[in-house]
Amino acid sequence: MQAHRLSLSTAAALLVGAPLCAQQLLNTYTGQAAERLGASIADAGDLNGDGYDDVVVGAPGFNNGMGRILCISGQFLATNSGASTLWIYEANVFNSGSLFGSALANVGDLSGDGVPEFAVGAPGVTYNPVGANSGAVLIVNGANATEFKRVYGGTANQRFGSSIATVGDQNGDGKLDFAVGAPGVQNVLSGGVAVLSGGAIAALSGFSTLALPVTLTANSGEAGFGTSVASGFDLDGDGSNDVAIGSPFATLTGGPFEGGAIWIMRALPTGSGIPAHIFASYRSTIASEHLGKSVDAKHDYNGDGVVDIVAGAPDRLGGVSAQVGRALVLSGLKVRTNTTPKELFEIVAPAPNLTASTFHFGAAVRASEDLNGDGVGEILVGAPDYFTQFPSGPGRGAVAVYSGRTFARIGFTTGANNERLGDALLGAIDDYNGDGFPDFAAGGSSADTPSTDCGKLKSYSLFQAFPSTYCTAKVNSLGCTPAMSWNGVPSASSPSSFLLTCSNLLNQRTGLLTYSFSPASTPFQGGFLCIGTPFARGPSLGSGGSPTGSDCTGAFAFDFNIRIQSGIDPALEAGAEVFTQYRARDPQASSATSLSNAVRFLINP
Repeated sequence: MQAHRLSLSTAAALLVGAPLCAQQLLNTYTGQAAERLGASIADAGDLNGDGYDDVVVGAPGFNNGMGRILCISGQFLATNSGASTLWIYEANVFNSGSLFGSALANVGDLSGDGVPEFAVGAPGVTYNPVGANSGAVLIVNGANATEFKRVYGGTANQRFGSSIATVGDQNGDGKLDFAVGAPGVQNVLSGGVAVLSGGAIAALSGFSTLALPVTLTANSGEAGFGTSVASGFDLDGDGSNDVAIGSPFATLTGGPFEGGAIWIMRALPTGSGIPAHIFASYRSTIASEHLGKSVDAKHDYNGDGVVDIVAGAPDRLGGVSAQVGRALVLSGLKVRTNTTPKELFEIVAPAPNLTASTFHFGAAVRASEDLNGDGVGEILVGAPDYFTQFPSGPGRGAVAVYSGRTFARIGFTTGANNERLGDALLGAIDDYNGDGFPDFAAGGSSADTPSTDCGKLKSYSLFQAFPSTYCTAKVNSLGCTPAMSWNGVPSASSPSSFLLTCSNLLNQRTGLLTYSFSPASTPFQGGFLCIGTPFARGPSLGSGGSPTGSDCTGAFAFDFNIRIQSGIDPALEAGAEVFTQYRARDPQASSATSLSNAVRFLINP
């Protein structure tokens, strides 16, 4: 598969003033002032047996940065009914500024009580025998919200607990093992990742506060090594899971300044007798983009039998000083074999205007389980500083959803003003709204509404998605502006219609509907071509209107659900994003063509 790119110029077709197609917001949980709720999210499963999967969320700013985690009720996220939280654990065992809740992971049942535990990172912990910012990971019992075990970093400024990911049961003791990142303080050329044995931690005596010997794989010169970690895949096929590790401040010999890198390490836990080692890597060629601030890996997107890797580079410049950001999908096979091109797909931020702006697109990435039912997992990308200009929308943040099968964008949602949504993501948590498809969640830890840095957690359904208009119509020869609209819901199965209409057309003229799977904003025949190429055409239509004379009483209507369900175009399936525009005859206009604005929509089930 060749590498692909969705360019900023293409994405700029979603012009200023045009509301973007949004996913259905199910519910919102808002944190307290300054607690930064939403910095990390983990699926808890159904802890209370009410039929809804619950969610654990980190709030590292709570109580002067001491931090806490909250278990949010899945029933509340789905229905806005019942108690909003099942339990809360506050890290009063740590110092102020410990940032407990910065990272967390469901590490399975370590205690043997049938309920999962949660490993929670506190990278700002000062462990007195070691020093400031040594960091820690505390294991919280999911049944009763009590401390189960505790592990400290081994040196000062290690920031142990900055990232956490489960790696499976690597040593066969029946307990999940997990990787913990210790990237150090920024601009310190070191860092490491420890792979901890869940069985060994469970066997610690009591609530141990002793430092556990850990294996840190430190790479000299790899600044920030361990900022992000992901696992659950076996890249080299040796039967043991591996770990993808982000090193966003890496400046490699002969390479760009702080381009960043992704490293692949065998995930062998401490005590296995086999030292962990790096066996593959991907290195950025773009200065200061900080590739590796986020990373995830779970699915084989191109069907070659090897899991692929998703990585974020949120600081990539898109202008003189605008940190627009991007995300990359890397071929696991080519990263393993060190062959080029290693990139399967480059994802660039959808732009609400033609000027590059700081969005930090890629601050979080998630290789989600299948959201649209096509058998392939999706890709979620967060942009916590995304904003819109018209209407004014500062600090909204955004989450974009991409199909793992086609890499087409199939979903996009923004937060409200100053919610800064998208710095933590959770995909395929549960089917909260009962439509037969999993839903997803996003955090905005810097949300300032209703109070500064309160943080937000939002749950969304990919379906039902709502159409929107975009692009600019060409004024016709009588001074009228053709205007598209819609009625109904685009669907792969519903017997109801989805009418795409266009008014303000010249009467008694012919025309047709065109559509494609990408937007555009290209000067064309005196107006704008609002859909990408290649595009398809519908049947010829008559505008009707006044039977004689020339006026703007003409209109088109086309039931697109008939097209979807006819099977004529197999790409028109549930989850596909479609961009449509009408054309009509206008003999007195330049190029004798009338061009409407456009409608974007997502095909619902």
